[in-house]
Amino acid sequence: MFIMTDEARRLLRRIEGFSPYLTHILSQQPSLADEIFGREGYRSKRTLAQLSQHLKEKLAGEKDFQTFCLILRRFKQEEILRIAARDLGNLNSLPHTAKSLSRLAQVCLDSSVRFCHKERAGFSQTALYAQLTKGMVILGMGKLGGEELNFSSDIDLVFLYHPSGDLPLSSLEQRHYFQTIAGRVIQAIGAQIAGDHVFRVDLDLRPGGKDSDLVISFDSAVDYYQTEARTWERLALLKARSVAGNITLGRNFIKEVEPTIYRKFIDYSVLSEIRSLKEKIMAETRSHLLKSDNIKLGPGGIREIEFIVQSLQVVFGGKVPSLQEKNTLKALSKLKEARVLPEEEYGNLNQAYRFLRVLEHRLQMVNQQKTHSLPRDPEALAGIARQMPVKRQGHPSSSEDLMGELKRVRQNVRSAFDNLLLAQAGASQAKIHQVLDPSYHPEDGLAELKALGFLQPNLIQEIIFSWRKRLTTAPSRERGFWEKTYPLLLGFALQTVNPDQSLSLADRFLRSVGGRTGILAMLWEKGSLAREIMDLFAQSRMLGRLFIQNPEMMDHLALQKTMGLLPLNHEGVSSKKRKGPDRDTQEGLSMLRRQKSEQFLGIAMEELAGRISYVGTSERLSNLADFILKDTLHLVEERLHQEVIHPIYPEMPAKFPPSPFCILGLGKLGGQELGYLSDLDLIFIYSLKTPFASEVKASPRSSQPKGDKKQITYHEYMVRLAQRLISYLSIPLQEGPGYTVDTRLRPSGSVGPLIVSLDAFYDYYRYQAQNWEKQAMLKARIIVGPSPLADHVRDFVDTVIYQTPPSPEIREEMIHHRIRMEKERSGEDQDRINPKLGYGGMTDIEFITQYLQWTYGYTSPELRQNNTLKALKALRDTGYLPEETYLLLKEAYQFLGLLDHGLQLLYDRKEDPRTYDPDEMRRIAELNVLDLGSADLPSWDIVTHYHKVRQNVRLIFNRILQKNKS
Repeated sequence: MFIMTDEARRLLRRIEGFSPYLTHILSQQPSLADEIFGREGYRSKRTLAQLSQHLKEKLAGEKDFQTFCLILRRFKQEEILRIAARDLGNLNSLPHTAKSLSRLAQVCLDSSVRFCHKERAGFSQTALYAQLTKGMVILGMGKLGGEELNFSSDIDLVFLYHPSGDLPLSSLEQRHYFQTIAGRVIQAIGAQIAGDHVFRVDLDLRPGGKDSDLVISFDSAVDYYQTEARTWERLALLKARSVAGNITLGRNFIKEVEPTIYRKFIDYSVLSEIRSLKEKIMAETRSHLLKSDNIKLGPGGIREIEFIVQSLQVVFGGKVPSLQEKNTLKALSKLKEARVLPEEEYGNLNQAYRFLRVLEHRLQMVNQQKTHSLPRDPEALAGIARQMPVKRQGHPSSSEDLMGELKRVRQNVRSAFDNLLLAQAGASQAKIHQVLDPSYHPEDGLAELKALGFLQPNLIQEIIFSWRKRLTTAPSRERGFWEKTYPLLLGFALQTVNPDQSLSLADRFLRSVGGRTGILAMLWEKGSLAREIMDLFAQSRMLGRLFIQNPEMMDHLALQKTMGLLPLNHEGVSSKKRKGPDRDTQEGLSMLRRQKSEQFLGIAMEELAGRISYVGTSERLSNLADFILKDTLHLVEERLHQEVIHPIYPEMPAKFPPSPFCILGLGKLGGQELGYLSDLDLIFIYSLKTPFASEVKASPRSSQPKGDKKQITYHEYMVRLAQRLISYLSIPLQEGPGYTVDTRLRPSGSVGPLIVSLDAFYDYYRYQAQNWEKQAMLKARIIVGPSPLADHVRDFVDTVIYQTPPSPEIREEMIHHRIRMEKERSGEDQDRINPKLGYGGMTDIEFITQYLQWTYGYTSPELRQNNTLKALKALRDTGYLPEETYLLLKEAYQFLGLLDHGLQLLYDRKEDPRTYDPDEMRRIAELNVLDLGSADLPSWDIVTHYHKVRQNVRLIFNRILQKNKS
């Protein structure tokens, strides 16, 4: 028994008078009073290695899980008491206290992982055990990752594993093993045993959140963060750190995903998402549900400081590598050094963070509870105040001192939070109004526009001059609208990723609006709508063109912002009151085209905003085409019934069965993989062999007109139906562009009849069709047609393709056909690329998939999919495609498809083939259109990544078709 010094005795009494939890520890382990205070153990600083060795000694030889857990909790209690004594005795700074708590968590986690591996192996050292221990890592997120834990923090964990092909266990068995280890570790750390836990465990930050597996494979996690992670998940990933298990594996993972967090260019594209998160935080702090006594989540609290720091890191960290720091206080300092944070603001935030975190420690130290709220009881509040660091020696803080200081630091934090990322530097409202002032004539106007952020100052100067002229010449009432609209759009243009294109398209849009002041009023009354339109102009010439042609679509966009993507109107075309055949048809077409344009715009904006994936976008575009096809066909039939006597239903009953007419979709439409500029590949089939064939009253030849209508043969009727349908689908209208229809895949191609009978269709594909024509049928999907006929066609297509294995020459023909497409149709050369038809492009993947489907589909019906990604998955599931190859092809197809979408949206290139030069590709990454700037690209060069992807695809193409050579 050692004699305590006066200092140690005072410190012990202070703890006993302040913290029931720490007092309970002393009562449960009386020897700790002697160890920590009698021997002045509180004065010793323990390194990570010393902590680890100390725990290792306590656990030596232990094999019982319950006993292991008890030792772990006693060790934690001993260290918590030591850290609290140093903290209250002013021997630790805030960073050292937080780091000590984080090291404690890390040592406990690592010991738990080691114990659970040994327990699973029966405490025997085997080669398998040695290999398995290298297969898993625990990532610490949040405060654990930043080494800034509280006294009662949850620890945010992500469990990753990397299956090995060298083990005598399958991937599934390895996954089950690591699931078991993770569950055991969580129990060891987080379960209440003997009245205490080591740390509470939170797993919500793992990829996919609560709905995902407990352990995630390395590759799946990388894929998630590169393709699906939202902005808040990228913010969370800032702090990821390997804390237990295979530390090298964790470091490799963080290196893989770092480009997803920190982008090489200054990432202004993420600003709108950060602003949305910021607005959500502000709304929460205004809510009555969140009291102002919460020092973490309340106004001016810890969360707002951390949000400021992490937001600036995400935006500027790729350009300034020194900002890639996990610890908040260190990151604050580096933001100041990089001049991202002004000196005064840094001082305010640094002081506020230190004050609030010390206060948080004191609140949690009392009962080891996860609390961030000040006590309501005056005595309890006074007790907290007395434990805060004193400003004057011998004068402990009072409740009044505490609350006054809290109010001051919160005001400073809220001021900085309010000013976070409001607008780009140099784009103040005063400057914007000055630029638009007709009387303002700077010495160098072009240089000034460049300084604002424009890359094409000559073009922008012309637009500004035209706006100034309008401000001076417009009638007074109209001038008021322009005085509000011009500054608004100029300011929003400067906040986009592409100010020049945004302002240029905005100028064309305003010219098309003309004097329609209602549209102008909507722009400045709904600022968020105007901002979204300017962002749209910045990222897509295609959508800009659509908006310029149809300014009235603003109404639809405003409604979509409120209600989401609106459903298609399935009744609008056929339920109109009749006004005469011409007017009925014209109005019906206009209504359909308006719906098509509105839905097209809505789908594209959802994809640009990251709310739907490439796959979801293609599916929705295909569903839209299906809808337009069906309703346009109905419109065509109504019109034809007004012109001719129906060859099957001459009496024109009010309601009759559909004609035995079928539309077969092929290519991208058939596979539900449409892009923004895709053609519709169609085949038209008709038949009289239907359940209602007896009703046919058509003669073999056309007869003379009867009244105002002409009687025609059934074949003539069907030809007119198809011709009129193509015309209605493709005719240009004010409401927007239609579809380009391609019927060259029909039997005999361009020289064959536009519409074929069912018998002729059967005969052609049985006896005349070439193998490439049969290959096209792998994508066939019924778009329109009554069920008897549709079923016949569907069954026949399956029979033609899958009844027997393909002939041996098909492999050589497919290789020849693919190379010919690349050379003759892709338009690709050393300076131009084509993600769809070029070398190693999407078509390579489609040929790989179709070859395997054709080869094995006759014995495996589940392979009979017309969608490429679904077919690839089916090939993987049935064992015809290895997992690694499947993942590579899937990721390549999604990347190339997304790239194709992005290039279409940005450049609106209509010529065929659509090719792009490397600088155009790099521009799409710089602008981060469709988040294409966030992929894990070497040196952030999307062109290099593209070439790597297509090289891998072509290698697989060659390997699979050569492998199946027989």
